[in-house]
Amino acid sequence: MKGRGTRVLTPTDLQAVSGADARAKTHFIVVDAVGVCESDKTDSRPLERQRTVAFDKLMLGVALGKRDEDTLTTLAGRIARLDREVTAPQRKEFTALAGGKTLAELSATLLRAIDPDAIAEQAAGVPGASPADVAPDAFEAARQQLITAACAPFDTPALRDALAKAKQEADVKRNCRPSVQSYREAHPPTRKDQLSNWRKQLWKKQRSTGNPICDFCGPNNEELGG
Repeated sequence: MKGRGTRVLTPTDLQAVSGADARAKTHFIVVDAVGVCESDKTDSRPLERQRTVAFDKLMLGVALGKRDEDTLTTLAGRIARLDREVTAPQRKEFTALAGGKTLAELSATLLRAIDPDAIAEQAAGVPGASPADVAPDAFEAARQQLITAACAPFDTPALRDALAKAKQEADVKRNCRPSVQSYREAHPPTRKDQLSNWRKQLWKKQRSTGNPICDFCGPNNEELGG
């Protein structure tokens, strides 16, 4: 049930099961009626399984045929995170480059390609089919089919380049916010800084109005910390 709960859904699929008011899948609830979850029986692993591999190298590896479970899971997780950080125009660009698939759909199809239940449904052609109901050869053929379809968009160099660039920009923005805040907290403005800023603003105002600039308000005045 935890595996099903963490599945990614497109807005259309979510609204089909949760109603028109549903906009995004934000959480899931597991109701344990018989105490199964009183002790852990599964080893839940994070999506990020290859932290040392750069995003562009990860996509290139998939395009070149490196399509093991850890690689596809890591790529799905990074794309899902990137989808929360990019702008609307960027999403539109990525969708066009990916042949009509959104970032959320790219991530979802990657995860579906390694989901045993989804593979079994693909092999059997029956919703709700279990891996135990499918012959090993049919299961493997369906798995390869889903992986090939999920990885096909990453064969496009333009998409890989655009995603890599967006990831770099998002990383810079994310890393800069705490740095600027930390600097401001560690270096609060002094009276000298306040006077200097006041003088510069007054000097700019005088320039914009065309009034003569006095020496006191000039940018090089030393008395006010210039």
